[in-house]
Amino acid sequence: MFGKTGKVIYSLALIMYLTGVVISKCIMTGNIMSHIFDQTKVLNNYYFWLILFFILSAGLSFKDVASIKSI
Repeated sequence: MFGKTGKVIYSLALIMYLTGVVISKCIMTGNIMSHIFDQTKVLNNYYFWLILFFILSAGLSFKDVASIKSI
């Protein structure tokens, strides 16, 4: 409808939205998991869960999930 410019604007809006969703899920997961494992020294660290969730999300985002047999 709006041509190439419309597709670019739509794609950028979608990328920004999905990035925000991933960041909010990462923060939420880190907060919850650090409270669940509050008795364990390494696992009660909020930043540990943020980094772990980010690495796993980035790794699985660029991988064909159907090819991962162990999951």
